[in-house]
Amino acid sequence: MLSRGMPAAVKETMGRAYTAFEAEDWPLAGELLATAAPSLTGETAAATWFDAALAYKFARDWPRAYEMGKIAVTHVRRGARGGVGAAALPGARPGDQCAVRPVPPLR
Repeated sequence: MLSRGMPAAVKETMGRAYTAFEAEDWPLAGELLATAAPSLTGETAAATWFDAALAYKFARDWPRAYEMGKIAVTHVRRGARGGVGAAALPGARPGDQCAVRPVPPLR
């Protein structure tokens, strides 16, 4: 996931973020991923925002998880084939349909 064109500081932050993720330090992983994500583009940005949302979900920080998820979906084209969303589904294969559906507001 780490791109060659990525600035060294962003690479370092991403490395620390995924080390925290693997150590299950969810708040730190979410914070570091959310810090690095705005500097990224394309599928790397989408994956990083989704991972930040997931880290905050595991930390049970629901408002931040929701916020990161809303940003993440802006990086995925509606009805796109494959990509980040489909790859995350169990049993998904390359080329599987991935449709992003609106999420009802929290009450």
